[in-house]
Amino acid sequence: MLAKLGVTEESLGCEIRSSMETDEIGVLDNGMSVRMDRHANAADGIILFNRIKPHTSFRAPNESGLAKMLSIGLGKQSGAETCHSRGIDNVGIFVTKMARMKLERCKVLFGIGTIENAYDELSQVVALDSDGMLEAEAPYLQEAMRNMPRLPLGPLDAPSASGDLDVLVVDEIGKEFSGTGMDPNITHRFSSEKMQVHLHISRLVALGLSPRSNGNGNGAARADVITARLEQDFDREAVYANAITSQVLKQSKIPMVMPCDRTAIQTAVKTCGAEDITKVRLLRIPNTLKLEYLYASEAMLPELRDRSGLEVVGDLQKMQFDSGLLRNLWPEGH
Repeated sequence: MLAKLGVTEESLGCEIRSSMETDEIGVLDNGMSVRMDRHANAADGIILFNRIKPHTSFRAPNESGLAKMLSIGLGKQSGAETCHSRGIDNVGIFVTKMARMKLERCKVLFGIGTIENAYDELSQVVALDSDGMLEAEAPYLQEAMRNMPRLPLGPLDAPSASGDLDVLVVDEIGKEFSGTGMDPNITHRFSSEKMQVHLHISRLVALGLSPRSNGNGNGAARADVITARLEQDFDREAVYANAITSQVLKQSKIPMVMPCDRTAIQTAVKTCGAEDITKVRLLRIPNTLKLEYLYASEAMLPELRDRSGLEVVGDLQKMQFDSGLLRNLWPEGH
């Protein structure tokens, strides 16, 4: 995986030591074993590095970031399984407890956290001392939440206010866009019923799976309709590994499969429940990571034209298909 991302000993100029071997450094009050990467545990010092961002499946003071890298990342496969063993809603609790024990007992020097802006660009780099790291990380998580892009629905002055959409078309899902393939922080299609939902999408269509995801179609289950080409690229073994580790088995399901992009979108529009499907409220996005450009149906134009921060950059046009495949008309790089 590292090599595919361009991270090699040659590119780094240093040795990479990696294995799934861990040492037990303690036990939680409930009997859970707290595991630490054996190489890291034997090192003179540990420097954590991770992106601080909202998790896709739970809410807690520490979600995806340095605490999670310490508890799950350096816990390796065994640590991940243990952390998820009491259900996805409790992961945040054990991330904090395991990270706190490791900070007390392991040689963590400090951590480097990165925060991104709404364009998936590096916005800020922070260095956090091991002493008080969990408390210091929490405000940066809130900043990362505020930075996240969102679909242009609901009042501008209330990012969490409710909104409704008949159909959302997502061109690609994949692990490089989100750990869950399609970020539920954007779609509000969460795995856990305890997650607060502010956006109702009647029908969600996922058209394709990114080649860089290597068959891991995690996220397809959150769609209502997918295409035959996505199903063909769907590697069950890769998806099942994620589902079993997280214990969220429903994320491995396959939705309704239609032969091509055209029929998938038609099915979603026909079944979305709109009073008049000729005036369907539809948005199309390239993926859930990059939302700088999107396509909107004619029925949505009046509200979007009056929305601050949005600009209509093209004229109305029909959806264009080549042999049933939706034509890629995104600006270069999107």
